Amino acid sequence: MVGPPRGKRAPMNDQLPGRDLSKSPFFVERALTTLQHFLHVEAISGVVLLVAAAAALLWANSPFAHAYHHLWNLPISLRLGEFVFVRSLHFWINDA
Repeated sequence: MVGPPRGKRAPMNDQLPGRDLSKSPFFVERALTTLQHFLHVEAISGVVLLVAAAAALLWANSPFAHAYHHLWNLPISLRLGEFVFVRSLHFWINDA
């Protein structure tokens, strides 16, 4: 059998011995507020990504698909003095 003997109930205590819980609600509230802010920002960025992907799909499958493919093949260069590194926009987005 687990627990106190029958007829003798232990008093319920919300606080642990030797601990002041007056500061805990502040930290819990602050942590929850930070979590809510993080989830809100993540949700907004997810929506933006979804809209951008839908726009890219529509553009790539429209009569203007040639412009979409030209954009992906647009050369972008990185120059440092004599050093020149030229790759397409597709390379920079996927591999850089």
